[in-house]
Amino acid sequence: MPVEDDVPDESEEQETFSVASVKSKRGTPKATKKGANQPAAPKTPKTLKTRKAPKATTTKAPSNQSTSREASPSSALTPAELRVLAKIEKKLPGVLSSALKGPKPTGPDEKLAAIRKRSSALLNQEDEECDTDNEEPRRNKKKARHQKEMQLDDEEQELSGLLGTKDHVNEDEEDVGEGEEVGDEDRESREGDVDGESEGADNGEDGGDEDTDLPDHLREAEFLVEETTTASQKRREGRKHAVTLGSISDPSLRDLADRGNKVLQSLIATEDAFPADRQKFTEKAIAEAASVSRELNDVWKELRVNKNLQAKKKHVCDYVWKGAATIRGVVRDKAAGQVGGMYLVPGGLPKDKLQERVTWLTQEKKYRFGYGDLDVEASYLYKGTLDLNKPLSNHALETVIREVWFYSSKADGVKFSERFKNIPVAVWALAMTAIEAAINDWSEGKHVKKKFAEENWTKSYKSNLRHVNSIANKAPTWFDMFSKGAYESICKNSDLDMDFDEDADEIDALVDFDALESLAKAGAGVAAPSTLAGPGAVESG
Repeated sequence: MPVEDDVPDESEEQETFSVASVKSKRGTPKATKKGANQPAAPKTPKTLKTRKAPKATTTKAPSNQSTSREASPSSALTPAELRVLAKIEKKLPGVLSSALKGPKPTGPDEKLAAIRKRSSALLNQEDEECDTDNEEPRRNKKKARHQKEMQLDDEEQELSGLLGTKDHVNEDEEDVGEGEEVGDEDRESREGDVDGESEGADNGEDGGDEDTDLPDHLREAEFLVEETTTASQKRREGRKHAVTLGSISDPSLRDLADRGNKVLQSLIATEDAFPADRQKFTEKAIAEAASVSRELNDVWKELRVNKNLQAKKKHVCDYVWKGAATIRGVVRDKAAGQVGGMYLVPGGLPKDKLQERVTWLTQEKKYRFGYGDLDVEASYLYKGTLDLNKPLSNHALETVIREVWFYSSKADGVKFSERFKNIPVAVWALAMTAIEAAINDWSEGKHVKKKFAEENWTKSYKSNLRHVNSIANKAPTWFDMFSKGAYESICKNSDLDMDFDEDADEIDALVDFDALESLAKAGAGVAAPSTLAGPGAVESG
């Protein structure tokens, strides 16, 4: 509606001022008295139309003072500025009137220009502070002194309150107090914690964090990140250095550790892949390694009895025990290379079908993956094409054993031939467990490699070991013939020239040693060597 001039009624004790009354003091027309019906004033050219201002609180004004002033186009406020002033008057009743009582610029244009200039400077300052906050989370003392000089007057305080800003001097003081309080509480709640003490010291020195006004979830998120970083640093600081052969400076100790590591790998394969007593198992391997020479035996004896050498002994034992993880990792990797060809895993199957195949192959106490004549695709569909009379006969088992322990003349199966001869029970069990683990990596319908360690596979290894022992105990003749045949096949496929002669017990069974002794004592003498009997010769009793 058009702007009206208003003449106050002297009989009225209270006058109601709206935002228009504020405009009157800045060169804009005032609003009418509350409840009065005033005739419209004559319109002036180019008079701005404004919205009806919200009601404001009442103040006392002199009755003989003229409150009307003709508006001019150059001194009118924009609608946006009017809305800002209206909100200020609504939220903070009376503050505009009191704020305008001080000395003001002489002309209406100067007043309007001053307000616009201050508002623009305040907004620019706030933008600069936001950019600075993003780059520098903590205020330094130089910045605090600079902001202390930029104090706001009363009008700017009211406008900045509406815009969500504060007097920077007060804000700094408040942040410092809050930061110190947070630092004190942090030190009290985490007494004795190195991280807590360091954070408290930082807060006391820098005047606290600037994020004390942030929402709780943001403060908590930053706190978690700091704690995670601190925890990882603690783990790195407390982590032991990797034990290597080169870290052992003494030549005798280094030789003992190297030999012990290799012996332990052979014991892991042929006796127990996941021993319960690591220390005892490790010392057994070192003792066997030391037995090859008097010098190493003396070194090992000195390590055991001399209390001043316990650190060196531990260093040697740690390196020797690394052989357990080494050999288990090799077996596990070789087994992973068999699951695709022998068991068709993943075999291009969808997720649910792949999970069904893995479950069927590795079902507990069924050991299906170890049987011969296994047709995986038919078994998957009809559950019945494997030969239960051929345990341990799957080619994957023999392939893994050959690639790990008989790949060349330098392999452990050759260096420790007496230990690996005729493939002992524990070797079969370890190969079975490694294949089971490789298949199980696909149990989720996708490949997720799991650590081949005690906590995951000791139970399966013990189960497979009982299965092989059961075969060896209940069908000893079959197991002996089967293991011997597998051993010969593996060595021949690896081009290894091994001794495949009959066992000494079998040779001794053909000779009557008692008769030979009787003849010798009777003076019959010893017959000279003669030509061996040909193929047609027969044994006579």
